[in-house]
Amino acid sequence: MPSQPALGLSITDGTLEALQLVDQGGSFKVTNYAWIEIPEGLVSGGKVNDTFGLSEQIKKLLSSAKPRPMHGKVILGLPQSHVFLKVFNIPPFEGKDLNEAISWHINSLRPVLPKQSYTSHQVITSGKKQQTRVLLAAASESIVDGFLSVLSLSGIQVSAIEPMALSKARLLDTKELMDKNVVSTHLYGGILTISILVGGHLWFSQESVAADNGTNILSSVDSVIGFFNEKKERDIGDLSNIVYSGDPKGIELLKTHLAKHSLPPIEGNPGIILAPSKAIGDINTAHFAPVLGLAMRAHLHSKGLIDLLPTWPKEKDHMESLSSTFSLVIAISLIVVWSVVALLGGAWLWLGSAIGDLNQDITRFNTTLSQQQESDLTEWTADFNQTVSLSSQLLENQPSFTSVFNQLASATPANVSLSAFTYDVTAGTWSIAGSAATRDDVLLFDSSLKNTQAFANAQLYLSSLDTGTSVVFRFSGEENGQ
Repeated sequence: MPSQPALGLSITDGTLEALQLVDQGGSFKVTNYAWIEIPEGLVSGGKVNDTFGLSEQIKKLLSSAKPRPMHGKVILGLPQSHVFLKVFNIPPFEGKDLNEAISWHINSLRPVLPKQSYTSHQVITSGKKQQTRVLLAAASESIVDGFLSVLSLSGIQVSAIEPMALSKARLLDTKELMDKNVVSTHLYGGILTISILVGGHLWFSQESVAADNGTNILSSVDSVIGFFNEKKERDIGDLSNIVYSGDPKGIELLKTHLAKHSLPPIEGNPGIILAPSKAIGDINTAHFAPVLGLAMRAHLHSKGLIDLLPTWPKEKDHMESLSSTFSLVIAISLIVVWSVVALLGGAWLWLGSAIGDLNQDITRFNTTLSQQQESDLTEWTADFNQTVSLSSQLLENQPSFTSVFNQLASATPANVSLSAFTYDVTAGTWSIAGSAATRDDVLLFDSSLKNTQAFANAQLYLSSLDTGTSVVFRFSGEENGQ
């Protein structure tokens, strides 16, 4: 018997893509599919800039799906640029709770995780006499909440949020990779994803925009391989192959450039076989669409999968469900009351008692609702006062900010690109994020910052690669006085 359709949703800076997948009892079929380009600026660097504009585009996407409009809870893919991934090991032990040990290890990693982040983990391998290998994912609360606000405005409920790197790894037939350590290269829609798969499980992933002629493919592959060889544990073997997949154009580019690599390249086989469908014209391309990997998640029977969806949307849905149920109970009670009156007639005393009880229920419900509204208003007022206070501090410190920005601009080398600069007025702390062509450029930037008055106590974190090219970095520090 066919299962309920699972809806995957992928959001990039320039496109939206959605796909519904149904399990027909051994075979899979795409029931509905949609893809549209979105106006420039709605999403930039994987971050939502225009909540209302993006929500309107998502409504357009789902209503334009073929052969029919889509609806239902979605599995959202989070752009890899905003996801921190790390594999760590828990040694074998007795007499301790594994979940407690994992939680302790995650808390020890808090200093290198994005501030104010949602985290989730997945146990990859475990056993009584072997160490437990765990994949940790973390994403900034502001990024995740931004996407959730858009989907809520679009009238869409979210069932799960996972990194796009996981959905892309799921597209491959991992049974062939269980005893191997490989480099997975995936090029779809111009997005190049280089991942390390250890025994068929994701170990590390890096995403970038592919050059039109694919000239950055080999350098990106070598960069990730270098990182793996430097950071891998001793019990992990060497890489044996490069597996490539993607859309037709992507596969041709990968095949051409990877033929020059020392590791033998092999074309990846799809994780599932799709049945013919009116929703898609090219099944071979659909086999490696990242949005398919998202929809596949709903049909997995595995437990403990990574899910970066916070608890508050589920709690909100639960409260709304309770409110709807209570309203339905009241409506049914009214119908029952009037039906009894019509049948029995003259039972005014009983009717008066029933109506009195019903009015008490309604009064209690309204009282509870008023208290909740009052609590929400109090919380909003506190947030507003805090915002006003912070704004006042920003205005008072405006001259010093001009000096800070001037110092930052003069200290930034030519090969360094800044993606974010944050300054916490109340805590007196700051952070800088960006990328550089090489590690040496980052070290030069570090030296330049420490020669300034504002950033003299800068602390450097290389959050993606410690060596090689295309280095993503983060600095942080405390206010040094102007």
